[in-house]
Amino acid sequence: MGETVPLSVDAGDATAVVLGIVALLMANGGDLVAALSSTSNVVEEANAAYRTGNDELAAELTKVWSE
Repeated sequence: MGETVPLSVDAGDATAVVLGIVALLMANGGDLVAALSSTSNVVEEANAAYRTGNDELAAELTKVWSE
């Protein structure tokens, strides 16, 4: 790794191709971050439902066994 980031891409005749590849990688990286964020939200909701579901089921079973 270098200590600085180049200000521009200088790949000679392949500059346009390199810039296209970099743009595609950046766009896909953004999509990956958005997908991971959505997945994180779903996992959090599932965890909350799992924990709450256990409490509700335990309360229901206690009620039924008490009768």
